Amino acid sequence: MKGYLASLLALLLFVGGCAAATGLPPVRDAAFDNHGIRAIALQPIVFRDAGPNNYCERDIENQVRFHLARYLQAKGYEVLRVEGATRPHGAPPDPLADGTPANILRLSPAEADAVLVVWVEHYRQFGLCDMVRQPYLEMGATAALYSRAQGAEIWRHQTYVADYTSVGNPVPYVTHQLARQLLLTLPDR
Repeated sequence: MKGYLASLLALLLFVGGCAAATGLPPVRDAAFDNHGIRAIALQPIVFRDAGPNNYCERDIENQVRFHLARYLQAKGYEVLRVEGATRPHGAPPDPLADGTPANILRLSPAEADAVLVVWVEHYRQFGLCDMVRQPYLEMGATAALYSRAQGAEIWRHQTYVADYTSVGNPVPYVTHQLARQLLLTLPDR
């Protein structure tokens, strides 16, 4: 009985230690702190090339934004979600696609100290809309933070995430890891 309890305690300590390591490591930057950013406007995700199929992959953008908001809050920022209109096929180009600070800041709420924009430059999937044994999803994205006070970009990070091994749905893993890896280098508040 004592051996069982000792094994159970060791297992709980191991699992607890693994669970604590899933967050983002703290990032400190005194120069970044001088910007005084407290509230960040989170713009809709911009797909520069191909994007999700609106019929069967319509929630991918929302899942990425959900995880981005969670990680921004974990870093101590207030998050203001900016809702964008659905862009039908053949619509004019997204005003956020050009990446100019003037356009990005103009399309964000005035109470935001900064604006976070994520551009997905690479999106490839197989089998998300079909019943296939091994679907996959690849996403490559860049995140940029624009300061309202400076009127310029103050931080940028790029990442690539893919899942070829999920038996079932690779979307939860890829959307979670994409948001996590994009914000790894963003300094904490």
